[in-house]
Amino acid sequence: MTVIAITALLYSADKTKSAGSEYRFDPKKNILSKQTLWIIEKPDSFVLLSLGPDTETQNWAAGITNAPPIKPKPEMLGRWEILGSTAITNRNEQQELISSLQKSLQLSAGKRYACFDPHHALRMKRDDKSTDLIICFQCVAMHENNPRQRILWIDHSQRTNFDAVLIRHGLPIATNRF
Repeated sequence: MTVIAITALLYSADKTKSAGSEYRFDPKKNILSKQTLWIIEKPDSFVLLSLGPDTETQNWAAGITNAPPIKPKPEMLGRWEILGSTAITNRNEQQELISSLQKSLQLSAGKRYACFDPHHALRMKRDDKSTDLIICFQCVAMHENNPRQRILWIDHSQRTNFDAVLIRHGLPIATNRF
């Protein structure tokens, strides 16, 4: 990867902008929402997903603009291909993933990269509420959708814990593209 590409990917949290609003890293606010915490407390369903690359990024990386997706993807989470998913019914295993995620939030340095190429996601439901946590350990960012989207900063150190659960359940793990 060239120095220009690396420079384009890296930017500090206090310069990050999305939809006209500024995101500034505040460790006190870098926590899961009350709704997500309520769902995690006693979820009716808890699903771990393995995600592949999105077609927009594939086209961009190939230098193609305004192109149709490279190939149709039948099962998607947003614009990311679902490579596999599994219901996590064991409460200890659920806690293992949530503890890793909480630790990742706490260890965040408040910097992230612009790639957002997530390989992991958690989809949880309780009663009529749901939340999706779309996780990119590569660029150290997580999207929390429930139904409002928030971006949280994470640390990459917990990726191995998520990968271990994927492997334990026989799910594929996407490779890094950048």
